[in-house]
Amino acid sequence: MMTWASAQHAAAARLGREIPVLCHLIGADGNSVLGIPQDELARTLDVAADSIPATVIGIFRFWRAQT
Repeated sequence: MMTWASAQHAAAARLGREIPVLCHLIGADGNSVLGIPQDELARTLDVAADSIPATVIGIFRFWRAQT
């Protein structure tokens, strides 16, 4: 069974490096806007947070290549 964190890694490979940032979107009700199950949220946010430095570099390089 695939956990949300492992699904996140697979999605990041397909959708780009925005996923670690988007994982941190939490609604007013305290639930993930992306639908991350509450029991996987803490671990997923830890994994996503660890990925943010590389994410920022990847986004920078993408936009730099656009100019």
